[in-house]
Amino acid sequence: MYTEKRPPVPSGSFCIGKVLEKTDHRLSPRFVIGSCLISVAKVLKIGILGALAMSLRAEQPVAFSHKQHVAAGLECLDCHSSADTGAAATIPSVRKCMLCHAKVATGKPEVKKLITYANRKREIPWVRVYNLPREALVKFQHSAHIRAGIDCAACHGDMARSLPRNPW
Repeated sequence: MYTEKRPPVPSGSFCIGKVLEKTDHRLSPRFVIGSCLISVAKVLKIGILGALAMSLRAEQPVAFSHKQHVAAGLECLDCHSSADTGAAATIPSVRKCMLCHAKVATGKPEVKKLITYANRKREIPWVRVYNLPREALVKFQHSAHIRAGIDCAACHGDMARSLPRNPW
């Protein structure tokens, strides 16, 4: 039986504490599954569609091509190395990019921009294209989905066909 004392939940807000105040029972599997399904629906409706709309108009400081990097044999986790262990996939640091680009394609205009950021010891100010809006009430964790065997392409699409947002 759940007996822990909890502070009162502010009126007008919804949280799991409000549900627990009304019952001494553990959360039913039906409630948990239903909550998960609602959250997934919100993510699919609000998050991914919103992110796709944003990504179509996001102007980036460097015209990065996933297509070229995938063609060179790189996997998602080669650059987004915390995706399988952390909450976020994160964008690789300039230092990580320079592990290859100190010698590879150094004459290309976009790589020259990368080198300029590296020489100034500055990160590239990327414009976020994937973000869940606050109203989705969801914290997304890449690591849980990778451990479950969900391929990155299931949400992010085929990056081997992805083109840079700015023309080279």
